[in-house]
Amino acid sequence: MQFLDLSENLLTTLPDEVTDLTLLEEFYMYDNQITSLPTEIGDMASLESFDARDNLLTTLPATFGDLTTIEYIDLSENLIATLPSGVFSNLSNVSTFDISTNKLRRSTLASSETSFMDAQQPDREDTQDPDPIVEVSTGTTTQSGGGG
Repeated sequence: MQFLDLSENLLTTLPDEVTDLTLLEEFYMYDNQITSLPTEIGDMASLESFDARDNLLTTLPATFGDLTTIEYIDLSENLIATLPSGVFSNLSNVSTFDISTNKLRRSTLASSETSFMDAQQPDREDTQDPDPIVEVSTGTTTQSGGGG
């Protein structure tokens, strides 16, 4: 299986079997009520597109950084307030990244995360707020499985 869409199902957790799909390339789970991702998500080594927008995620597992083939990430409209240090440091293939409408503040991020986010949005204007909420949305956000 290369494509899985669990979106709009009112899920509160992911089925354990999902992370066994190591050849999965596109995974959509938007518009649910999922509060956390399993650490085994990092085992999904073929994942290129991941859409978890509009859930209740508060952080990401450190293993999210093991998804080195990922190109599209949408984590917008969650409750993410913290990120593990270095979680994005190996994600060099990302062309579309959206983590807007969360609770992240620059002061809570490690320098590697702020560097990654700044690189994703080079035209961002600095605000007067000394600790702004991080709003990063870049690239195209239309995906074949996205919608909702």
